[in-house]
Amino acid sequence: GKTYTAVKLTQPDTIIILRHRIYERLASRWTEAASEEFEAVVNKGSAKMETIDKRQMEIRTTTGRVIREMLNGMYYFSNDNRQLMMGVRLNEPTESDIHKLGWLRKNANSWLIRNGIIKITDSQHVTIENCKGQRYLTRYNAEYFITSDDRVTDLDLGYPVNEQNWIEQVEILNDNRAVRIVHAEGTVIHISVSSDT
Repeated sequence: GKTYTAVKLTQPDTIIILRHRIYERLASRWTEAASEEFEAVVNKGSAKMETIDKRQMEIRTTTGRVIREMLNGMYYFSNDNRQLMMGVRLNEPTESDIHKLGWLRKNANSWLIRNGIIKITDSQHVTIENCKGQRYLTRYNAEYFITSDDRVTDLDLGYPVNEQNWIEQVEILNDNRAVRIVHAEGTVIHISVSSDT
């Protein structure tokens, strides 16, 4: 079967990536003297970057809040394709609501449901079909519960985050606890450059 990992996203950091090149005039020709790339977190005030070479250059950036950003909340991805998904109700880390996705969790090598005996018993409905023949029908009042792989297509598992038109790329970082979203749209950035040379 498939396994999924949930991730809780909170207030995002807005990071801008600045690439700059410095050209020098040598022998009547312009040649690239240096090329650097900086990442700066700008939603915590202004960001300052300094070059450490002889140019002693300082770049300051500030920006307002981006127009669109990921909302706080729970998201998930399949461990095989690592595509971030949204659009379904997911249990928070402290929840185990059987009507939301994520109520059955893997802990080490075993599966568990917090207060599982009570929750499964309360949601289980048994109907006797033939008392003499000892035939009965068991039903569960639980969302996202299937007993065989052939019914997976019946589940609404949401949609990929990158289907939103303002998102260019989604990357789940290696520790599975952070997500990097590359915007397809820009925002206003104020840049000031100063140099001692």
